[in-house]
Amino acid sequence: QYNYLGYKIYDLKDNCTYYNVTDNDAYWWPIGSEEETSSKIHAGTPSTINISSKYGKRTVQGKAGFHHGIDISGGSCVPNTGTSKNVIIASKSGKVIESYNGCASLGYYGNDCGGGYGNHVIIDHGDGTYSLYAHMYKNSITVFAGDVVEQGQVIGKVGTSGNSTGPHLHFEIRSGGNASRFKVDPLLYVDPDNPRPSG
Repeated sequence: QYNYLGYKIYDLKDNCTYYNVTDNDAYWWPIGSEEETSSKIHAGTPSTINISSKYGKRTVQGKAGFHHGIDISGGSCVPNTGTSKNVIIASKSGKVIESYNGCASLGYYGNDCGGGYGNHVIIDHGDGTYSLYAHMYKNSITVFAGDVVEQGQVIGKVGTSGNSTGPHLHFEIRSGGNASRFKVDPLLYVDPDNPRPSG
């Protein structure tokens, strides 16, 4: 780990390859396993680890901008529904501070429903960091503001609500003690090559 303006950031490149299930010092890959049907996912292969858009500058439909998270592709999509078979899990334990489910399942570019995030969840991890999960499928969200969630707990399903042109998870990490500040590169926290404990 290293400090950024006094805030601890975990860089998984310098840490161990595997963690015990009881460890909670690292973020887990936020996509669950299609084979797992329970409310908790501590093992199993993530149904997708493909990043379709990284953190940083990008151009979308001719407009330059800055992408404040990573997009994880939808993987196994269900045709014409705006959803996929992929479940989203809490990347780390914490308290839900925002759960929004007011957007239609099928989004489009420029749609500002949910602030553009569509149906989304924000979790406060109690250490000055927050994670945001966006574009969820309508009515798939299983957690609400005030809920305490465990690392690996299912919180919803991948969708394409809000400012989205296809099923994917937009995943953000925010650091600095305020949910609206310091949107940092999530790949400093999660690693598709080391998604979570192996057992």
